[in-house]
Amino acid sequence: PQLIAVTDNVNQAKGDLDSGKWLPPRTAYPRGRPRGRRPSRSWITRYRPKDRRNMDTRFFTARRRGRGPRGVLVAALVLGALTGCSSGYDAADVEYAGDYSSHPPLAVVGYPSTGTLGITQQVVWRIADGKVDALASLADPDKDRGTIEKTAENWITAFRKGAGGKVTAEFYDEGSYRQTVVLYLHDTGQIKEIYVLPVNVDGKGVFRVSMAEPEPGGATAVAPWVPKTPGGLGSKMVP
Repeated sequence: PQLIAVTDNVNQAKGDLDSGKWLPPRTAYPRGRPRGRRPSRSWITRYRPKDRRNMDTRFFTARRRGRGPRGVLVAALVLGALTGCSSGYDAADVEYAGDYSSHPPLAVVGYPSTGTLGITQQVVWRIADGKVDALASLADPDKDRGTIEKTAENWITAFRKGAGGKVTAEFYDEGSYRQTVVLYLHDTGQIKEIYVLPVNVDGKGVFRVSMAEPEPGGATAVAPWVPKTPGGLGSKMVP
């Protein structure tokens, strides 16, 4: 690249054009594109929102073509190729790619952290799948196992249909520690409040969901303060 001093008028004439569309007017400078330079075009320009939707469609199609681990791996590799990411996926990446492609996207409102968003996605997916053991594994392992499993059964019985459709998760307040999350299950008109918090598992800090609702009535109860629609309180808890 060559740095060229120009007057104010020339600079204004250039605007934001790249070297493929604009060169200095003085003929003393070489004409044509500088050697070794490609026309500038950013990743964001190439993948506008509508293109991103096309990319997601291709990813989902790849997932559906092959069920099981191989299909998930193909989907993950397609996603990596389209986004320019490395193809070095571990088992967790492949599992996540399969989960993401086989469930409706989760709409988000409020202030999630990476940890609270991840565990909330898992909760919704496991409820939609109807997998009691998988849902129970997302709870604090130090809590009573019987209570956890009964809670998982209640959540799946009550919310499985809604969790398989459009869901909005509203994350309240700052999410670096315990966070209240309200799930709005739009297809069934249900609302479910959950609590996610960090726990220590095998010496590692991870987020888990509180599961202490062994009675069906407690599992489906909605606190009076919870808004009927997402964003009603600006994702701030009532004092």
